[in-house]
Amino acid sequence: MDGPQKLKKEIKMKTGNVTIYFDGRFDQTTNRAGIGVAVYDEKCTM
Repeated sequence: MDGPQKLKKEIKMKTGNVTIYFDGRFDQTTNRAGIGVAVYDEKCTM
């Protein structure tokens, strides 16, 4: 992808208890880094 992508659709939701987890790592042998994100919502209605 070239550059950031624009938001194509807006969704209105009622959320409950939201938990966000972040994880990342760096590989010293290849000098590559990565990050992951997980979003959990106990109750999500549209």
